[in-house]
Amino acid sequence: MDRVLFVDNTLLSGLVRCSTQAAVRHILHRVPVSSTSFEKPFSSALAAGFALHRALAALLGGESEEKQESPFQEYEAVGGAELLSEDIRSLDSMRFTWASWKEVYLPRFFGERGFFSIPQVPQFSPDPVPLPPAPILEKPISAELCRMGLSGFSRWATEEPIVVRFVGLLDALVQERGSGQFGILDHKITGSNLSPYYENSFLNSSQLKGYLWLASKQEGAFPSSLFSAWIHAIQLKRRPSGVRKCKNHGLSTSECAPLHVQSRILGPFSYSPLELEDWRLQAIRLVSRYIGIAHDMGLSLDQLTQPAPFSVPSSIKEVQTTGQFGYRICSSCEYSGWCRRGRAPEELERTTQVSLWTPQIAVNADKRAEE
Repeated sequence: MDRVLFVDNTLLSGLVRCSTQAAVRHILHRVPVSSTSFEKPFSSALAAGFALHRALAALLGGESEEKQESPFQEYEAVGGAELLSEDIRSLDSMRFTWASWKEVYLPRFFGERGFFSIPQVPQFSPDPVPLPPAPILEKPISAELCRMGLSGFSRWATEEPIVVRFVGLLDALVQERGSGQFGILDHKITGSNLSPYYENSFLNSSQLKGYLWLASKQEGAFPSSLFSAWIHAIQLKRRPSGVRKCKNHGLSTSECAPLHVQSRILGPFSYSPLELEDWRLQAIRLVSRYIGIAHDMGLSLDQLTQPAPFSVPSSIKEVQTTGQFGYRICSSCEYSGWCRRGRAPEELERTTQVSLWTPQIAVNADKRAEE
């Protein structure tokens, strides 16, 4: 049986940021002990984005109001009576942003005359009886990126090549009403202003390129004309307090509050076949570097390809700290304090918890559902 290594854009992007950060998070499966009640690492803000993604999938899939509300209820239930103040503020921001977005932007973007429709596409089934068409929402897919030979890694030189599969979770397949153009829509929940600078950050996005490359490898599961992607950006906003008058709308802030939540459709972003092939080659180079880090740390192939908890090895001290050469990478890294204090394996073991990075789980679960 082939030995398979699953990778995703988060892992590859982490390698670009810093080898040490990628080794701790993706090879050792370690995250800082959470400072919030919610277990989704690392913060309430990320947990809010996760919940809003699920609510959007439920809404666009035609699910009930109760189903759309369930991600927020689950968030609240995790902490129970022990919810921290940060979690409470985040939960209130989620509910306010969600209600405001539905009131102001849902008709513009996905209503009967909105910017996008959600197409029904044929579903794969091994049975002779075909399944009815369905929307593609929160769809995990994967494709073989390469077969990586191990002759350059001395301890593994006699092993068979590793099959490397790239994994992505597609938020939605959409169709632009005006042009009829199909594309991938990726939801982004952010606390930032949706400025031109924010939009420009997606012009050469490895994530969007990876999604479009994945879609092209699905053997007829997606429309053949699919070659573009859009970003659906929503600004996570706190509920206004007080009754002061808004200088923009002439109303009390409680009356015009939904109008202050920003949401935009950015794109379309399109890439040529040459750009997608360049993305693939660069991804393969990063995978080779990733395998090399695990090899030089003295890990086994099973530890690399079969995520499971294990103790922090002393060799973590030898992994290069490449983040120091990037802009603000170390200052925003959750492991920077440990690095500055000498990178002791015992401290990393004590101050972190195991959170397995397993992109293959979503893909395997989706395959079982199809079967």
